[in-house]
Amino acid sequence: MMKAYDFYKKALLRLHLEKFEEKLCDSALEFMNEIAADLKIGEIKTLNCELELSTELKEGFLSGLVMLLSLAVGDTQQNSLYTELYNAKRAKILSVCESVEDRLPTCEGGI
Repeated sequence: MMKAYDFYKKALLRLHLEKFEEKLCDSALEFMNEIAADLKIGEIKTLNCELELSTELKEGFLSGLVMLLSLAVGDTQQNSLYTELYNAKRAKILSVCESVEDRLPTCEGGI
């Protein structure tokens, strides 16, 4: 089991944004809840919440978080890559659902 904060740290590492940890922290929970809602995980109340996710959901959740963080910082190259990756993982995760909304989570603001 991992805490939401652990996913946040991993996402920052993938984007080499460790130095922006405090600056992005306020947006992290909002981004996580966008992805959680999209993947039908449920609300994440704090970064200290324990998330009990399957391996497939962990990978999809992390890809989505990286996607939104890269969008927030304006890294279009990484965003393009992680958007494709998230779309693929999302399709697989949601393939068991009766209906799937045709939209991606969005990042409302930047940093």
